[in-house]
Amino acid sequence: MILLDKNKPFYKANLHCHTNLSDGKMTPLEVKERYKENGYSIVAFTDHEIMYDNTALSDDKFLALKGYELATNQRVEAPFEHIKVAHFNFIAKDPSIDYQVGFNKAHDWLHSDEECAKVKELLIGFNRQYNVDDLNKISEAASKNGFLVTYNHPKWSLQQFDDYINLEHLFAFEIVNRGEIVMGCHPNESIYDDMLRAGKRLFCVAADDNHRKLEQDNPWADTCKAWVQIQSEDLSYKSVITALEKGNFYSSTGPEIKHLELVGRKLYVECSPARAIYVTSKHRPVHAHFGEKVGDLVTGCEIELSDFHKDYIRVTVEDKEGKRAFSNAYFDLF
Repeated sequence: MILLDKNKPFYKANLHCHTNLSDGKMTPLEVKERYKENGYSIVAFTDHEIMYDNTALSDDKFLALKGYELATNQRVEAPFEHIKVAHFNFIAKDPSIDYQVGFNKAHDWLHSDEECAKVKELLIGFNRQYNVDDLNKISEAASKNGFLVTYNHPKWSLQQFDDYINLEHLFAFEIVNRGEIVMGCHPNESIYDDMLRAGKRLFCVAADDNHRKLEQDNPWADTCKAWVQIQSEDLSYKSVITALEKGNFYSSTGPEIKHLELVGRKLYVECSPARAIYVTSKHRPVHAHFGEKVGDLVTGCEIELSDFHKDYIRVTVEDKEGKRAFSNAYFDLF
């Protein structure tokens, strides 16, 4: 069983992006140009609250996906920095979708009355609140009406176990959010494992959540730093969405996962030079593969899986700089 195929093309993508249509610093065209210069083929434009159509930016080497980010606050009064929030991205599975789920003008702090009045809302009159029932109602409506739903940056959001463990109808979860990283938050691997061990079947993505317009070597830069590599048949909107739905992608801040294949119970991993390869499951132990001595790099491994791995596995590759790549969780492999 081939999980990721080295003989098929990968397309580099950022699935969380802000422009000057909300609180970003670059225009949509500037975003496209910056990402293309850095080897990207896909950007999901997910400005706050309102979904804008940037698909006219698509060409034979670049795909613009439609989407938006919705934020629900625990409270509305100040200080904002001390309250919990829940942020979700909604990526339209079809470029013809022109409606939204969960929009309420009372929660929009960025746009004019005229812009808000143009939004086609499915849950008319729904005043979302910070509770799991409301969040799940929005996610369910979105997933049933043509959107992929991603749960964003839980640490920046001050989310705790009880806040995220009962979330449903999710396509994916942000295992890395560059915006969190530059603000001192570590990647969210433990939260992904919490959700998987609780029985959630969802994928993981690394994303920029870019707002700034800084040079790439600036330590605060939030563009082209965290991405997904999507194994799609081609660069068409339909093919890319199909690949995402199937989980045919991995996430990274540096290393490559070139090939994953399961033959019987033996897992074969091929990757860019790495100081460690980890295979995580529902149970202990985590399998770790290293070179023969400290400093040696490896480019793959063969791992015999056991009954401990039957619920799910996921693979992590760490390079010599400590940057990581993450596979999705793979379920029911035997």
